[in-house]
Formats: sequence, C-alpha cells, structure tokens
Amino acid sequence: MLRPMWRTISVLVMGTVVLCNAEARRPESWVRTGPLGPVPPRASDHLPLSDQSNEGDWVPYEPMTDEFDGPALDPNKWWPRNPGWLGRQPAYFWPGNVTVSDGKLHLTMRREEVPEIPKDKGYHTYTSAAVQSKGLVKYGYYEVKARPMRSHGSSSFWFYHSTPEEWTEIDVFEIGGKSPGFERKYNMNAHVLHAPTEKEHWSCGGVWIAPSDLADDYHVYGLEWDPNRIKWYFDGVLVRWVENTHWHQALTLDFDSETMPEWFGLPDDGDLPSTYSIEYVRAWKRRADAPLPVGAEYRLVWSDEFDRQSLDLTKWDYRGLGPRRDAVNVKDTVSLDGEGHLVLTTKRVGDAWHTAMIGTQGKFETTFGYFECRVRLQEQIGHWSAFWLQSPSLGDPLGNPATAGTEIDIFEYLRKDGDRVHHNLHWDGYGEHHKRAGTTVTVAGLQKGWHTFGLLWTNGEYVFYVDGHQTWRSDKGVSHCDQYIILSLEVGAWAGDIAQAQLPDHLCVDYVRVYQRTP
Repeated sequence: MLRPMWRTISVLVMGTVVLCNAEARRPESWVRTGPLGPVPPRASDHLPLSDQSNEGDWVPYEPMTDEFDGPALDPNKWWPRNPGWLGRQPAYFWPGNVTVSDGKLHLTMRREEVPEIPKDKGYHTYTSAAVQSKGLVKYGYYEVKARPMRSHGSSSFWFYHSTPEEWTEIDVFEIGGKSPGFERKYNMNAHVLHAPTEKEHWSCGGVWIAPSDLADDYHVYGLEWDPNRIKWYFDGVLVRWVENTHWHQALTLDFDSETMPEWFGLPDDGDLPSTYSIEYVRAWKRRADAPLPVGAEYRLVWSDEFDRQSLDLTKWDYRGLGPRRDAVNVKDTVSLDGEGHLVLTTKRVGDAWHTAMIGTQGKFETTFGYFECRVRLQEQIGHWSAFWLQSPSLGDPLGNPATAGTEIDIFEYLRKDGDRVHHNLHWDGYGEHHKRAGTTVTVAGLQKGWHTFGLLWTNGEYVFYVDGHQTWRSDKGVSHCDQYIILSLEVGAWAGDIAQAQLPDHLCVDYVRVYQRTP
C-alpha cells in the first residue's frame, strides 16, 4: 500500500503487452480491455473459481483459508491490525473496527478519534482497519469474495513483507468504491521497494474497468502466484498477468482500508461509517508444493503464537536446567519480545556460556501429524539451534523404535554451515546400540530472514519441509508413540568455537503449530 506519489512510476497497460519501466528490464505484462466474457459457474468451493476442473492440481492450504463463520477473528491466523504500521495518515488503524459477523469479516472506516490515536504522527479525524496474517506465504492461489466499502476510503487485498535485504509487495486490488472516477476501476499492482539487485523502488501496475460499480455487490477476486507469472482474476476470469521477475519472497496476506487523500480523496462525512466486507479467503497450493498430504483434511490441534508477555507455562516448561554440553541452560535466556516472538538467547556470563531449551513434556505429547515452526536463525558460530521431537522412553525397548520412539530433529542449524540445514533421526538410545539416519540440504537464503521448518509424521514415514518445499523423506526408525516438542540452543564444538562468537545471539520463533488429520 504505497503512497500515491510513488505510483507515478507505474506503467498502466491496457490490452497490450509491454515492459514496465522502459529504462530498465522490467516484467512483461498484460491487462484485459473490454468485457470479461463468459464467467465460469461455481461447481465446487474446494477449488479456485477460475479452475473448477482443477487443471492446476490444487490442494487446499488451510493456514490461509478462513470462512469467517466463527464469532470472532481467529487469533491463530490473524492480527486484528497491522503490527508494523499504524495506517496511512490521517486514518489510524483501530482494532475495534475489525469485526466478524454473519459469516463475514468486516473492516470499517469511521469519522472518530480514539484516546490512543497518535496525533503527533499525523493521525486524526478518522479510524480505519487492518487485518494481517500471522504466517507468511509464497506461491499459490488466493481467492476472496468481497464487497468494497462505498466511500473514498480504500478497500484493499494485498501481500507484502519487509526485511533489511528485501521488500516486495503484490496488490491484488485497491478499490476506491465511491471515489469519483474510481468506482469501476480494479486497480492491481506489484512493487519492488528494494532487493539485493534493486536499490530503487519501482512498480508495475494495471487497471481493468468493470461494467458496474464494484461496491454494488460481492465479487470473487483471485491471485495465482507462481515462480513464472502472477495472474489476477475477477469472477474467475483472467484480467491481468505479470512476468514474475522479482516476487519470490514469502509475504504476509493483508486486508485493510486506508485514507488516500492524494489518490481517492478524503471521505465525505455522510458516507461514514463505511464497511468493506470479506465473505471468505481461500488458499491453495499446487499438489507438488503442498506441505500437507494430498487429499487429507487436517485441523490445528495445538499451537503457540507467542503473543503473551511471558512463556506460557501451561504449554511449555524450561528443560534441562543446569549444565548441558559446553553451556548451562538457565531460565533467563528464554523470553518473549512483546511482538509475538519467542526469543532463545546464548550469552556469556563470566567464564560460562548460558543458553536455552524449552519443551512440552508432560503438557503436550502426541503421535503423528504435521509439525511446523517459523523462525529467524541465529547469526553466530559456536552454538546450534534445533526444533525437534523427543520420546520419553527412547531406546526402551531396544530394536523397536515404533514402541520406544525416535529423536526426530526437524531441523538443526549451525551458522558455520551457511545455507545448509540438517535433518536427523536417532533411535535405540545413545549408547552402543544407537542408530541414525539423516541428511544435510542446501536452502538458498537460509541465513537471512524468516523460514518455516515442517515435519509430516505418519505411521510409515517422515517427510521434512523447509519453506513449504519437501527436502527429505525417510522410513527409518518410525515412531508410533507419543512424543513432545523441544526448541533449543546448544553450545558445542560441532558448531565451531563459541569464543569467536559475538554474543548475545538469538533464535527467534514466530510460532509453533501442530496439525492432525481429522478422523
């Protein structure tokens, strides 16, 4: 959602194929002119409207799907605000303007001021609304059925994420429902704010003109995003595509309403309050990319989003307090940052190294499912991070991991290994009968930003994932017993010389989630 003065860089393409920003190599793109033509009938809610025959081999992606049929916004999936932005001045994002009722998500703009509105930052007169996903996504098909608000306030569905290395954005739509001249404009865009090879912001925008005012009714808006192209759909019909030259970053999914005085103009008081309503958001991944097993229905059975002020001791306990390997596990190396993240820290205290480990033993133990965490990895050598499952009875009895369990290392990461990550399995104890299977894989960009690590554990095998892509599978040492979750930092020679590390150093965890197949 970029400021209107930046939009002047965009090239508007109407019914022809061109290059955006002719002074540099920019993506080839196309936008429809004229009417849609035949609109596909909806035969199944389980497939994108534009692909009811499933030629794309789509499977549902539950973490970004919501029918909004509960009494309130699902806190496991969504923030009722934008955690990194207060809104576009003068309107202030106010969580009280986010509601769920009648099977829909509603974002409302009002002429009002709330006590905490930060007037010193240019916010006044109006409040608006934003909803942001708690997870990141990359590639897939994303569809909403929505009705924009009928005012000068914007109604937007978009994706973005900013890191020091990369900041990109895909705007599925930005609609000014009652702004003169914009009532029928389906505004679409793709931005590169900065990237390793791009230091200046540029964008590639397009507009399709609908046959009637977009705020008159609900319509289905779709985005198909893959490594080669990004495609926009309206009521199941393709209206735009852009060559995907830069949009390979995992992004949040966002809905919001903003004041855009330089583009849509400020709202008329008589039009407020006005509401932007979303009947559903649905997501799909191609079968080859789906992190969950094809054809299976999974539900969330346990999670921690780390949105408290301190560790939730109903879910976790401090594990292994005292000496372990070359360090000491202590409680004060475990904290929450107040922004939805768990932080595990390694630090030097006198002549000792203090580090962190937590686990769910005795509080959550289970068999089979899909286990996933999202983390930002440590930056220094000398210690390693891990997300793993452990059995309370490893090696007892010997020769029967199905009964005794297996140490399942979903990931182990050593900074000295660069972009490589380890997946490991250990069973039959840690002594002379110990058995092991494992692999090391390279994941481009692993050292920077946030990444997801997942495990699909069935009664016949383990399947490992990094950033939603399968990296290893094994049928060795398959456990059939309840196991618990561990997050840890450990110090040892395997990771390099800790004395060379600049401490403190941290493993940051955004969430841990466990899904199981519905019986």
